[in-house]
Amino acid sequence: MTRSLLPSKNREAARHARALVHRAARRQSRVEMAQLARNPETFEDRAGLDADTTGEIRLVVSRRRGGDKLSPFIRWARATTRSLPQHSRMGHLRNLVPRGVIGDHALFHLSHEKDFEHPDVLAWLEARQRAWRASKRPPLLDPGEQAELLRALLRAPGGHRAFNQWLQVGHVTHYRTERRRRRCTCEPGCTVLEDVSIPVGPTRARSLLGEHDVLPFLAALWGPRDNGHGLWPTPRGPFAEQTETVDTFLRAFKEHHGDVAATAKALQLEWRMNWRRNSLAGAGRE
Repeated sequence: MTRSLLPSKNREAARHARALVHRAARRQSRVEMAQLARNPETFEDRAGLDADTTGEIRLVVSRRRGGDKLSPFIRWARATTRSLPQHSRMGHLRNLVPRGVIGDHALFHLSHEKDFEHPDVLAWLEARQRAWRASKRPPLLDPGEQAELLRALLRAPGGHRAFNQWLQVGHVTHYRTERRRRRCTCEPGCTVLEDVSIPVGPTRARSLLGEHDVLPFLAALWGPRDNGHGLWPTPRGPFAEQTETVDTFLRAFKEHHGDVAATAKALQLEWRMNWRRNSLAGAGRE
């Protein structure tokens, strides 16, 4: 099974790409040396003399490995280790494959499959991905600044309506599936099992009722200030999922200097409303 991965389906293209990389490196070196021979004082400016093709060769190797015939080997590995716990699957396969380059090459391909990764490694990778996504996302506006922007938005013409429309468009209801019994009409006492979708969390967005509702609205997003410092560190309210939706609108409102029309245009509010309306109409017909 390990030998079935090779030869690669991309081997001819890989040889051609490797030759191109080395040929380009040699050409650059010859040009740099010729220019250096004409003007030795420019030695410090010749970056091509230290050129390294390691990055290009790694890319060629990665593309060649992408052409290996993996599907039969992965199916065999899954069938062989299906009854084993996930943390011991790679160790079991390591004892089955031959030692050497061929076995290491086969195990390298399996190391990228979730079915053969150690659960602790998977948890660590997922935590790193969450941390990376959080670092790329800008921090939320301070609740105090959000309150000021909401009051300014309510005083702007059409701001209250546009903001509530944005909240309804951005709201997503989450469901979980449960298996429940229901009565069947075929005969008395007969029941059948069916999957039922149960909403998790609010089914409608929390709208802003007016200027008197600014602080209760923010409290519904951020939760009570119970950390002893009078601050909201992270959204913990019953409508915490709306926090990013609110933050997106208020950031756009701030960037457009309080212009509601420009904010709605930048967020494509009208297009989103039409799309949501058409989606609901299509779901109703089904």
